[in-house]
Amino acid sequence: MIAELTGCSRGSVQTWLKAYTEGGGLDAVVARRKPGSRTSPMQAAEVQEQFQEKIDLGAFRTAGQAQRWLQETFGIRLAVKSVYYWLKKVLRAALRVPRPVHEKKNPQATDTFLATLHDVLASLPLEPDRPVRIWVQDEARF
Repeated sequence: MIAELTGCSRGSVQTWLKAYTEGGGLDAVVARRKPGSRTSPMQAAEVQEQFQEKIDLGAFRTAGQAQRWLQETFGIRLAVKSVYYWLKKVLRAALRVPRPVHEKKNPQATDTFLATLHDVLASLPLEPDRPVRIWVQDEARF
């Protein structure tokens, strides 16, 4: 009946009752415990400093490479998801991997396009002081 009134499961009520009787009253019931409250070896200042240095030097292209370095250097075993967590959320870093280039890309055509774009746009019969939208196709990455 208490579970129904509180909108919780019966197991939760039993856990609260056990905490109240064995743990010292209401303070034991409302105390929040962090699940898995072990501290991460990544929280060590030395580890974070060396990891940040490697990132700044561009030593890692993938999270897997960073994962292997942590294992070899400090014996820290992290899942790739955890490596991404430390890279993005904690160290505010990003892996710098160049985008792939198509094998048929013509660098001369790209250079010509960039060199003549301003002249082509200037020669168009456009109204002065009116905004112009430039649309590109196929992820041209301007």
